Amino acid sequence: MRVRGMAAVLMGAGLLACSAESDGTDTETGTDTEGYDLSRVVNSDGGSYTLSYVPEPDPIPPVSNFALLLTLTDSASGDPVLGADLELDATMPEHNHGMNTQPPVTEESGGEYRVDGMQFHMSGHWQMEFQIRKDDVVETAVFHAVCCE
Repeated sequence: MRVRGMAAVLMGAGLLACSAESDGTDTETGTDTEGYDLSRVVNSDGGSYTLSYVPEPDPIPPVSNFALLLTLTDSASGDPVLGADLELDATMPEHNHGMNTQPPVTEESGGEYRVDGMQFHMSGHWQMEFQIRKDDVVETAVFHAVCCE
């Protein structure tokens, strides 16, 4: 009985730790205290694309739906990339799980894309991985965010 009680206490402490808000951002370097690059503009892994995002609302609200406004450009020319297919996978790597929603990415116009229905249901480090497909090119762009400050 004593072991079960201790297990319950430890599990409760772990849940509280997961739900505590984090404010470890170093605004001058764009990193947080854990060393994640919190840039909102990244190049894809193959170097063909530059992807940026702005959350709506900003800052990202805890446990509430929000949107991402994306801009996709050609890394070399800076021209907007039209007609790309973007897929999003947002996860908490340290917790080994993703979001409770699977929001689609829709193309707006002029290299702008939108993701509605995002929700970071826990505070902490989130990784947003976008797979970008355009013609025969498939590359990945990864963002890190610390929610919810």
